[in-house]
Amino acid sequence: MGCDGGGSRVRRSLGIELGGRFGVTNVFMVHFKSRAHDILSRFGTTFHFQTGTGTMIAQNGVDTWTIQSRLPPDIDPAMLDPAEWLRKWVGQDFEFEILVANPWTPHLVIADRYIEGRVFLAGDSAHQVIPSGGYGMNTGIGDAIDLGWKLASVVNGWGGPALLTSYESERRQIAVQNRAAAGRHSDIRAAIGQLIVAAEREADLDAPEAAERRKELGDKIAALGNAENESWGIEHGYRYENSPVIWPTEDNEIPPVFDPLVCTPTTWPGARLPSLFLSDDRALYDLLGPEFTLLVIGDQNADGFTRAASALGVPLTVVQLEPEPKLALLERKLLLIRPDHHVAWRGDGLPVDCDAVLARISGRGEVDAASQSTAMKEKAPLAAS
Repeated sequence: MGCDGGGSRVRRSLGIELGGRFGVTNVFMVHFKSRAHDILSRFGTTFHFQTGTGTMIAQNGVDTWTIQSRLPPDIDPAMLDPAEWLRKWVGQDFEFEILVANPWTPHLVIADRYIEGRVFLAGDSAHQVIPSGGYGMNTGIGDAIDLGWKLASVVNGWGGPALLTSYESERRQIAVQNRAAAGRHSDIRAAIGQLIVAAEREADLDAPEAAERRKELGDKIAALGNAENESWGIEHGYRYENSPVIWPTEDNEIPPVFDPLVCTPTTWPGARLPSLFLSDDRALYDLLGPEFTLLVIGDQNADGFTRAASALGVPLTVVQLEPEPKLALLERKLLLIRPDHHVAWRGDGLPVDCDAVLARISGRGEVDAASQSTAMKEKAPLAAS
């Protein structure tokens, strides 16, 4: 697994290219320590404080801060003095200690492919997005979760080769989705900065008589929205569309529309299992097994899946739930949940062929279960190397 960052030597050695927008903007970072709260927090505690020239991040709420400044094209970052820039940004001199300062260039790029032979890319080696929204590391963690359980299944002998190849189809679509969201947030950040600069040219916004101008500016900023901090769909409502290891719905329902801003709980195949607490205060997620879990609501017959799991050697935990009103959120009476908590299959009764469903979601497709299990066990030591 190549998890070696944006300049990934692994990716470059494989000849895998990055595609997208390079050099979205030029940024100058000053990371410093200070306890001058009377100056840095004079409007109260804020995690992100934006002006017309950049954003100050309170890293710990005590003494560590970072200023990220978008630089106009006519400023050469190599010519900037960090201490002088910091004083200028804050608007006055104060006590501080600079820990590190440097220019850097954010991108909005994704690797053309995530897999080459037996090598997989994850994290910044596979995708780089501007920090607006915080999707860089979070998308990388999602990569690790998806690839981690699939590698473990192959090493442990029950996962088929399609599980490994599904990593790219599942995670790359999320990277594309998150890249678009990060780009939108970045554009909003830039627009907010432009509004502030324009307002400051017209009047001294700190003056008492500028209250109406400040309100007008605030209304304009509010109208741009707060999607960077409230994209619940991006963060919690994403789902894996057209995955080769997820069983598609067998009815004629139209899939729920994905909304970057809204997370609508659903068990549509590929979506994350909704999180809820049962009437006895148990968390649904706490009942899930370490690998595949079959949720059974009411007196539904689960024998077909347990027999198929035994024959295929697929680890399956069966969780029986008593019917209660809030379980209507799960939309079906039987749900197969993957180790990463995404829905692999759902129905109100057993499928016609439980073996076929388990073969697909475990990455074996139509391959004979016995021969596939033996083959994967033989490959396990090499897969783990």
